[in-house]
Amino acid sequence: MIQSGDFPTSLIMADCNYLKRTNDTLGHEYGDLLLQRTARK
Repeated sequence: MIQSGDFPTSLIMADCNYLKRTNDTLGHEYGDLLLQRTARK
């Protein structure tokens, strides 16, 4: 974790396979929802 001022900050980088295909076929709104649900797990 990185300290940034008074707020703890962290960065996670993940490779979400097939996200472009999901965005292209089902739309960006669905792709955004998929990312949000993945991040919560």
